[in-house]
Amino acid sequence: MEHQGSPVGMFVSHNCSSSGFVCIVFRKRLDYRLYRIRQHLKQRNQRRNKNHILLEDKRYDVYLSYAESDYPWVLNHLLPYIDNEEMDENHAFGGNFKTYFSDRDAHQGLTEIGNMCQNIEMSKNCLIILSRNYTQKPLHSVELDHMLLCKEDSIIQKIILVMIEELKFEQIPVALHRKIKKEEVLRWEHGQTKERQFQSDLVWALRRN
Repeated sequence: MEHQGSPVGMFVSHNCSSSGFVCIVFRKRLDYRLYRIRQHLKQRNQRRNKNHILLEDKRYDVYLSYAESDYPWVLNHLLPYIDNEEMDENHAFGGNFKTYFSDRDAHQGLTEIGNMCQNIEMSKNCLIILSRNYTQKPLHSVELDHMLLCKEDSIIQKIILVMIEELKFEQIPVALHRKIKKEEVLRWEHGQTKERQFQSDLVWALRRN
């Protein structure tokens, strides 16, 4: 969030004139920092202790993070096996988990970052669909930061990583390098047998405490 005439707004505008992608990342991180400050002040005024929402009171079993261009993969290869709701009246899924899916569940009255942060915090787990497309949207960098913060503060249980195509190590966000090195990642591959195994492994990972 920026204000015309303010030092922050002038700084952003000046730097944006010469750096496309870096500038967008900066804007998103600035928005996120302002969001965190507002949330911190709000929570401090509401309560002095650190009581988070109990797991049994969470709205979602899993928060789904994915690139917009991977929407067809998510719709065809993921949601039918984990999500227990429907896309529309003609497209019901057959899974057992209440899933936050931004294309369906985002609240129209919230900003993109507001939707992201609130729904991560209202979920038990986070599921990242990693592809070449994932790192191209600056918001995903901020989204990942918030997931890691929530994991550190025990607001969410775990972050599950799914890789849907082979990536070079340098193509993977630095914050996820440790999980990759420890092979804490599920890999999706073409083929009926491999896809069934992936589905089984994913359901087990979501159910595991």
